[in-house]
Amino acid sequence: VAVLVSGQMRGYENSVTRLKEILAGTKTKFFIHTWENNGVNKKSSNKYSRVYPTIFSNLLTELVTFTKLEHIEDSLRKIDEIIFPDALVTETELKESYGPETQIVIEKDRKMSSNHEKMYYKMFKAHELLEESEEFDLYIRIRPDLVIEFNDPFDINNVYNTIKDSNIVFTERGYAYSYYGYGIDDKFSICNKETMKIYSSVWKSWSQNKEKTSLVGHVDLARVLMDNGIGSYSLEKMAK
Repeated sequence: VAVLVSGQMRGYENSVTRLKEILAGTKTKFFIHTWENNGVNKKSSNKYSRVYPTIFSNLLTELVTFTKLEHIEDSLRKIDEIIFPDALVTETELKESYGPETQIVIEKDRKMSSNHEKMYYKMFKAHELLEESEEFDLYIRIRPDLVIEFNDPFDINNVYNTIKDSNIVFTERGYAYSYYGYGIDDKFSICNKETMKIYSSVWKSWSQNKEKTSLVGHVDLARVLMDNGIGSYSLEKMAK
């Protein structure tokens, strides 16, 4: 299994721990293309949901947002300084979590037209790391901070048999029109080699025509997949 990890590395520790549990028993290799800054904004309470466990992050957000008590905010800043002493990620610390064989590229932050462009650029660059690698049976792309949970047991063999010869990508919600208005979830995907190449090509496709349109997250991903005849189904359908 090839796992493509792209984006800022905030809260990745919980995510990779859970992912390794799900993929236990498989031969897994990680490919990471990220920014030097981990993306944790110490001045914003919005970070808590991407760093701490859900219950704790909800409590922190409520304290900061609704109580407006300065001494609480001051205390949280001090805690942040202990937990997040440095906002920069290193190859050494990433390999400690993902494994010594992990392929990693860390770039200095660069100005782009939008956060959407940055995200899809990183998805494309992470996929490029596969060019010199061996073949895999399954390909996963995941946002660094996403912790995956299923309502039912996860069967990796069922997933493989479903997608190995099919133009199918499993995502969190599939073509979730009611959730996004129009578009597809982009935090997680699992598919075969050919489909992952298409899934990761949004930035390249857009960059060739960027003078004409703005890159729109979820929407442009759905457009690229639909244009190539790719079906998308909810992540929950993988748990059988």
